[in-house]
Order: sequence, then structure tokens, then C-alpha cells
Amino acid sequence: MRLIHLRQLRGWLVRLFSIFTRQRREQDFAEEVESHGVSLGLGGALALTRLMKTLLFGVSATDPLTFIVIAASLIMVALLAC
Repeated sequence: MRLIHLRQLRGWLVRLFSIFTRQRREQDFAEEVESHGVSLGLGGALALTRLMKTLLFGVSATDPLTFIVIAASLIMVALLAC
């Protein structure tokens, strides 16, 4: 009787471990996609600065503080969404 309970417990633990590892792999993939998205977004933003210069008031087109704050905000939103 006790051996049956141990086998059931082992089965539950194996299933639980597989669920946690699957979630971890999905989270790693999401973080990788997020980092690529931020990199492409920053590159695109820097490339479009010439076009946007006429629309900006009081901020230079390549203001580093603005880029850092916006990128950090997007990263925080993406991490909270995971």
C-alpha cells in the first residue's frame, strides 16, 4: 500500500516539475523576444529621427535620456505582461 502512494507522489512530482520547466522555457523565450524587440525598436527610432525632427518641441531628436526612459518603460511593461 505504501509503495503505491510513493509511486503516485513521484508521478505528481514529475508532472509538477515538467509544468515548471515548461513555464520557465516559455518565460526565457518571451524575454528573448522582448530584448530583440527593444533592440529593433531603438534602432528604428534612431533611424527615423531625421523624419521626426520637425515634430519635436523642446527635445532634441537624439536625446539619450528620452531614449533610456522610453526603453526602460517598455521593458517594464513587457516584464509585467509575462
